[in-house]
Amino acid sequence: MTPKPKPMVYTGPMVLAIMADLKTNSRRIINPKIYEPFDPAKNVEAMKYFAPHQPGDIVYVGEHLFNQDCFVAYKCDGLEFTVPETHKAKVWPWKKSLLSNIFMPRWAARTWLEILDVKAEKIQDISTEDVIAEGIDVLSKLPLIVPPDTDLDGLVLKIARMEMKKLWNSIHGPDAWKDNDWVWVYKFKRVEKLEED
Repeated sequence: MTPKPKPMVYTGPMVLAIMADLKTNSRRIINPKIYEPFDPAKNVEAMKYFAPHQPGDIVYVGEHLFNQDCFVAYKCDGLEFTVPETHKAKVWPWKKSLLSNIFMPRWAARTWLEILDVKAEKIQDISTEDVIAEGIDVLSKLPLIVPPDTDLDGLVLKIARMEMKKLWNSIHGPDAWKDNDWVWVYKFKRVEKLEED
């Protein structure tokens, strides 16, 4: 029996980046207590097999929902949830007017992902390409005028890391980047909803 898909929760901007196929990577902090007696620095390859999601797994994007005129709607873009067969919005079933992304039920999922690869690394080891794959528009942050003797690759990497640091700290707290935690790095692609789900 195939296990039911699990969620991966995201903030509104990241949901939109995934839907636009701009975000194809996701980093999640590794809880070292779960993996004892493994030492991440020595057992990175061994740890890969303990990641919550493995290549081939299908997950759904958990996002914030809100009550829009008594119907379920997605907070990041205001669109209503609709049942494909009827194109009718589902009546809001909760007492509060907002529902956190961590509580979003699977039936409300509109975005599904297939995990293509997973590895473990330190958050500060991220490359420019990986920052872009995280859905961050690095090139728009470059200065309009760059002196001719500038190390362009170095400048782009510096800006990329600065933008990733801002995003990471906004999600995990003001000192999160400085902690340089080990993270799971998931590579994924968008897929259609599972028929049997």
